[in-house]
Amino acid sequence: MEPLVLIGASTGGVAALDTLIGGLDPAGPPVVIVQHMPGIQLVSFSQLLDRRFDQDVLLARPGMALAPGQIVLAPALGQHTLVTRSLGQWEIRLQSDDEGAGHCPSINQLFHSAVPHARDVIATILTGLGQDGARGLKALRDAGATTFGQDKDSSTVYGMPRAAWEIGAVERQYPLAEMSQALNQAAARHRARLVRARQ
Repeated sequence: MEPLVLIGASTGGVAALDTLIGGLDPAGPPVVIVQHMPGIQLVSFSQLLDRRFDQDVLLARPGMALAPGQIVLAPALGQHTLVTRSLGQWEIRLQSDDEGAGHCPSINQLFHSAVPHARDVIATILTGLGQDGARGLKALRDAGATTFGQDKDSSTVYGMPRAAWEIGAVERQYPLAEMSQALNQAAARHRARLVRARQ
């Protein structure tokens, strides 16, 4: 099963994601991102990233099937962006914010949605204010996902990564400059495990 990369970011995340995506393998696993920002800015941001990088960068749509080389941003439509898996295919699902998660879209909601498939998930929490993503990342790690966090020195705001680190949700912290390589290597290890399992 192709791994899935999940990323959460808030304050300082625009610059962090620009750096991070630039170092990802263009043919790597699909990536789903929650970046806290107003909807109209998300549209512009996704278009900017799509022009800058080799990956196909676009906003999430309900029922969208995810493929390698694709980067999907959660839209701010009063709905949470979730992931699911059907017949071995990663898919996007949108869900109304009926419970008042605090942030919409919520990083926690995205991370929690992937827990049933955690062993095929690589997740990271980047710079941001507050605690969104910490509990979801902990649930992913407890279920077998690979989890990373941005370190203090490279974070614009070390709120979300700190909250995740302090509750044991993060396996290892990386400077932003090293995060892309860490994600690429984690994806390569996952694929190598699948090859060995088939032999």
